[in-house]
Amino acid sequence: MVASAAKKVSRNTTPDRILGAALKAYLRRGYEGTSIADIAEASRLTEETIYGYFKGRQEIFLLLLEKTREQIIEPVIEKIAHAPNSAQAKLVAYVHGISSVAVTRADYLVFLTSISQEFHETDHPLRQNVDDINQHLRRSLEGIIKLGWMQGRFRSDLGLNELVAVVSGSMNGILMEWYRHREELKGRELVRTIRLVLLRGLDDVMATETLRLARRPLPGHHP
Repeated sequence: MVASAAKKVSRNTTPDRILGAALKAYLRRGYEGTSIADIAEASRLTEETIYGYFKGRQEIFLLLLEKTREQIIEPVIEKIAHAPNSAQAKLVAYVHGISSVAVTRADYLVFLTSISQEFHETDHPLRQNVDDINQHLRRSLEGIIKLGWMQGRFRSDLGLNELVAVVSGSMNGILMEWYRHREELKGRELVRTIRLVLLRGLDDVMATETLRLARRPLPGHHP
């Protein structure tokens, strides 16, 4: 049902216009504060026109969540999948992927972060859709951490859930800070800082030192 609706949007500019208006209205008012009348005003369409494409607000936001998955999650997952098979490279791909969509599709990223908080610990019908989107990215991040453990490159003295929370929370918080202070923060330098801090924090110091010593030439004659 959702897939067919997504095809409908991609082929018709009016539903796209409605979704764009819903996104703008949400960023100003949140879900509960956004009505069909608000969406109609933002899209410069009549409420009757909107109801000609959607049954109501919930269906609009269901499709908006699917579009968010396409715009935010899928590009990041693809970037991770095409990265070299090392934990560090996968983590860098994750950081760069999130940062890239933050620059080009910031409103969708803020929407996903905000609606996740708004629906947290509620029984809202759309909550499961929001959770599914977040879990998709979370599972990829868990895979990166586990790969780092298998390769002996990430510290294993801390729990998986805690490491995932630190990496994901750091990215979300930093990018929200960038969204609020884009005039003061340089995107490229901020991404470099995130990358270096996360890699250094996850680095298994003992394993790295052991590897470094193993590669150091022994003293004496080496024919």
